[in-house]
Amino acid sequence: MTVDDETLRAAFFAHTDGAENFTRRMAIAIGDHCGLAPMKVVSRLELMGFLRIGSGAWFRENGGITQKHINRARADCWRCNRPCGRA
Repeated sequence: MTVDDETLRAAFFAHTDGAENFTRRMAIAIGDHCGLAPMKVVSRLELMGFLRIGSGAWFRENGGITQKHINRARADCWRCNRPCGRA
C-alpha cells in the first residue's frame, strides 16, 4: 500500500500531538494506520521534514524497531481499548 504524504502528515500530527519525542510506539501506530512498516514511517517522515535527519539511524543504533516492540505496542493498544490504526 502506498500512502500519500497528506495522509502520513495527518497521522503524524494525530499521534504526536503534545509529545516532545517521537517514539517507537508512535512509528508503529502510524505504520499500522497507514499500512507501512515502522522504519518506513521514520524514513518518510525524515524526508518530509517532520523528523530530524538521522532519526532512522538513531532507532537502528538503539535496538531498531523489532517485532517484539511491534507486538507489545499492538497488545497495549488492544488492552487499553485505544485505537492504534489496525482494522
